[in-house]
Amino acid sequence: HLLFLERFDVPFSNNRAEADLRPIKIRQKIGKFRSETGAKNYIVTRSCYSTFKKNNVNILNEIKSLLNEEKVTI
Repeated sequence: HLLFLERFDVPFSNNRAEADLRPIKIRQKIGKFRSETGAKNYIVTRSCYSTFKKNNVNILNEIKSLLNEEKVTI
């Protein structure tokens, strides 16, 4: 529970995880997904974006790599 005291790269709360989920829950509540496929695509895209941002990776380059079906390493 107190790992953040020894390792400074570990956050002391889960606010980042909750903030990542907030836009998805808002879209779900107001009914912005027209299909289940659209909802799944949004979740995958949002997950990739969030992961790239957390790891200080160039988001645009990585998305281009994904669209070209190249491997992406984080």
